[in-house]
Amino acid sequence: MKKEVFTSLIVLLLIVMALSGCTDENIDNVDETNGTVDENGEDETENGKERDSSIPFFGIAEDFNKSNDIASLTSDDLRELGVKIVKIEMEPFIWNLIEPSQGEFDFTLIDNVVSEASDSGFSILPILWPYALWDQDGKEECKCAGGGPVPEIMPKYRCKPQDMEAYHYFLKEIVERYDGDDDFGSYPIDESLKNKIRQNPLIYWRIIDEPDVGDDVTVERLFEGTLEDYVDLLKNSYEAIKEACEECYVITAPPVGSIEDYYSQILSFGAENYCDIYTIHGPIEELEAVAGTLDKHVFADAGSTDEVDMARRAILLAANGFSSATLTAAPDWGKYNAKHVGGDPEKEEVFFREYLLYKNGSKTPMYYALKILITELEYFKSVESFDAETDGVAGFKFYFDDKAPVYAFFIGDPETYIVWPVGFESPRESEEETVSLDFDQFLVKDIYGNEEIKSQSFTLEWSNVYFVTEISNQGAD
Repeated sequence: MKKEVFTSLIVLLLIVMALSGCTDENIDNVDETNGTVDENGEDETENGKERDSSIPFFGIAEDFNKSNDIASLTSDDLRELGVKIVKIEMEPFIWNLIEPSQGEFDFTLIDNVVSEASDSGFSILPILWPYALWDQDGKEECKCAGGGPVPEIMPKYRCKPQDMEAYHYFLKEIVERYDGDDDFGSYPIDESLKNKIRQNPLIYWRIIDEPDVGDDVTVERLFEGTLEDYVDLLKNSYEAIKEACEECYVITAPPVGSIEDYYSQILSFGAENYCDIYTIHGPIEELEAVAGTLDKHVFADAGSTDEVDMARRAILLAANGFSSATLTAAPDWGKYNAKHVGGDPEKEEVFFREYLLYKNGSKTPMYYALKILITELEYFKSVESFDAETDGVAGFKFYFDDKAPVYAFFIGDPETYIVWPVGFESPRESEEETVSLDFDQFLVKDIYGNEEIKSQSFTLEWSNVYFVTEISNQGAD
């Protein structure tokens, strides 16, 4: 009897599924987290499209070569800041440094960086430079043109690798050494470093930077070759990295010029098949215009003029669908000289506001603002616009897996805010605005570390950004 009832229930269930359109073809498109799936198969919830919250959003750039720095971040500075992802722009991830002669590897510099990353609790996102003098063999057509603030340690010969078999071997060795599994490659490695790598593996690999510099001899080229050559480099890098570490992320270089022109060209050569993440310096809409629906993560190389612009930009980048953003760095002599600061006190004041440290090594407002951004918003799951019901005030609601939502507010209409370059199209209309919230009590924090418990409403100033968390009355008498 029980068997007959069970069979009848199964038949009834199948009829209901057929009538509702829930067939085998689309059962797999149901979101197990009680959200929905859009027409492209991507997760959506009532709180907007979800991001991969395991990817840290708020990043900085650092090369760990103290000789390049005007002032250097210490391990204690990095731990206090709480940053979870650090882009390494130049050394030590240069083929010529790691394998100075074919078959002779020296991992000392990278071992030190990986150890410090583990101690300080952040992931490394290196830019990989596939240039070895012994591989380029002094070919005149590979010698870079132009001039610029590129460290002397970078080889001047910058074609794609001439010996792809040697390049594959190099890549597999470096990826295996740091990807966190039990295969650490062919070269000796200390047991204590193995344990650090297992806890904090290196999984992000970006393949060079700005390969589209043209014939402007005032800018030093970072790659000698066509964009088709770059995609061939990307393809070979992707294949070697994935052979060693299937879970690792391969990341495209961003363009220095037009996003649409650059991505339309590299995508026409099949670049989408050889990367997991796109990188850009500009609006994500320009990438969407040529890539269509974005089925990959998108990272931003940003930078800002001061702490307020950095906070606004970071919030808007998150709201626009970016997965991670490099926002600032320690000050270095290359950028100082490129901006012709020259010791002028007024120029220095403007220059150092863009970075994490002053000339004497003390922390700037940028440092403390980023620390608060990380504390309040890192590992958010999704973000949506929030109607502050006050003209001229931008509001956003950030959702998390493990804590209550956080609201972010600043004065300015996001519809007229230009993220690239940062700023508003129209002048500000007011220095202060008042926002009313339907909360009995809430905690307000600003990017300068001030905190206050408020009720019903609070006042915003133009030169600040605010984070609001509702104070729950649950359990109160």
